[in-house]
Formats: sequence, C-alpha cells, structure tokens
Amino acid sequence: FQLLWDALFTQNEREIGLPAYEYIVRQFLDAMSEIGPHEQRMIVAGHIKVDDGYEEVGKQQLRMASYTHARPRDDGRYLLLDCAKRVDSASDLIGSLHYTLD
Repeated sequence: FQLLWDALFTQNEREIGLPAYEYIVRQFLDAMSEIGPHEQRMIVAGHIKVDDGYEEVGKQQLRMASYTHARPRDDGRYLLLDCAKRVDSASDLIGSLHYTLD
C-alpha cells in the first residue's frame, strides 16, 4: 500500500524535479503493463490540493480534485472516461473533465 501511496498521492515532481519524476512514472507504467493484461499509459490520481480542479503532471499523469482538495472548491472536477477512446497523454483527458458542482 505504501508504494502506491507514494506513487499516486504525493507531489514527488516538486522534490526531485519533473524530468526525474517523469522517468519514474514511465518505469512505474511499464512495470504495471508487464504484470497486467493491457498497456498502461497514464496515471490519474488525486487527494492532493490542485488549483482549478486539475493539473497535468508531465505528459503521463493527470492529478485532479473533485471538491475538498480543489482550489477553489467550486473548481472541483470529475473524470468521465470514454473507454472506447485511446488515451496517450494527460492532455487527452482534459476534455473529459467536468465540474463536480454543475
């Protein structure tokens, strides 16, 4: 559990720098792809304070906040994912974010 917490619910990119963090994310996704039935290309995570309800962390991670962690709270977002569409980068998901309070 601690490994997943460290990977998904921290702001490691601020401590080690974005290039190093992106390398770690890629290694994490490759490892998950090896043990699972499908290639993993993205991390979607939350429970961290986020301005405007979401943040792209490099090319392969979307960090979002639905309410409590959104700054301001009215900007909280949720992701309604179209599983028929291929997702290659965090920016591919932005159009699928919706305001929680709408």
